[in-house]
Amino acid sequence: MAGFFRRVAGAFIEVEKSEQARAGKAEGSADARNLDEITRGASELLAQLETVQSSETGPRGGEQPAAPAIELPAGSLMGLTAEQVFSHAGMGDGPHTAPRVLKIIAGLSMFPPEQQVVMVRAMDQADESWSEDQVLEDARKRQSALRSHLTSLEGERTARLQALDGEIQAAQGSGKQLTEELERQIADLQIQREAAISDTSAALTRLEQQKREVEQQAEQARRGITHVINALSGLMGFFGQRSAQ
Repeated sequence: MAGFFRRVAGAFIEVEKSEQARAGKAEGSADARNLDEITRGASELLAQLETVQSSETGPRGGEQPAAPAIELPAGSLMGLTAEQVFSHAGMGDGPHTAPRVLKIIAGLSMFPPEQQVVMVRAMDQADESWSEDQVLEDARKRQSALRSHLTSLEGERTARLQALDGEIQAAQGSGKQLTEELERQIADLQIQREAAISDTSAALTRLEQQKREVEQQAEQARRGITHVINALSGLMGFFGQRSAQ
């Protein structure tokens, strides 16, 4: 089973041709590079391959609390981890599965690359229960399932973005329609305001004229009555003087 873990890593990581062409480097260095590709971001790798636990379980001692989960619509594929994708595809865990091997390698991330190579080779030679062909075949199947999942994710992304674009356009259209209606109402109210100002001004002018007319009528009536009162006073004075004689 020589080179078992290096080939498992190669099933998930596409190595650049330029790197493969560097035949002058030692096999240990190549193994270290492949292991480094796996152990880089080991926490994310393990999180993707971890069996789903209850959401009520709190963070372990020393661990940072998880970031708030993004709310996803029911039935969304975006919340699935790689392990959940495998589970939905009917791919369980076991001794001959690629995720089990990846977890072992990711668990060595705290060691220097040279020690990782030594430890992996030691485990490779000590455990004859591993079947290289089975693991590599499992890796290929799981990689195919994940790629199909990515295709489905892209389809969901496109559909959701198109739906949101439709809602944005509808909101913009509704907002524009409402704004135009309000502007029309404002214009109508402005016209009514100007008409009200004009009508009020005309009414005030008319009422002021009526006030002046009332004053004039009152003055005229006062003069007429006062004239009669004065005439009667004169009459009474005339006859009063004659009766006194």
